[in-house]
Amino acid sequence: MIKFPKNHISKIHIIKEYEDVTIKWDREYSLFRKLHGKNKTLEDWLEYTQKEENQKIKEFANKFIKKRKPKI
Repeated sequence: MIKFPKNHISKIHIIKEYEDVTIKWDREYSLFRKLHGKNKTLEDWLEYTQKEENQKIKEFANKFIKKRKPKI
C-alpha cells in the first residue's frame, strides 16, 4: 500500500485551486480583449480590474456611510 504524506492532500487542493483561478483569469482576460480590442495587453487588463475593484469599494463604502448616518 502506498502511503502519502499528510500534507499531500492539501497540496492537491492548492494545485486545483490554482488551476481554477488561472482558468478564470484566462476567461476574463479573453473577454476583456473581445470587448476592448485585441491590442489590449495584460497590463491594461490588470489596470482595468484594479479600477473596477476600486469602484466597487467606493460604492460599498458609500452604502455603509448612508446606513450609519444618524437620522435627524
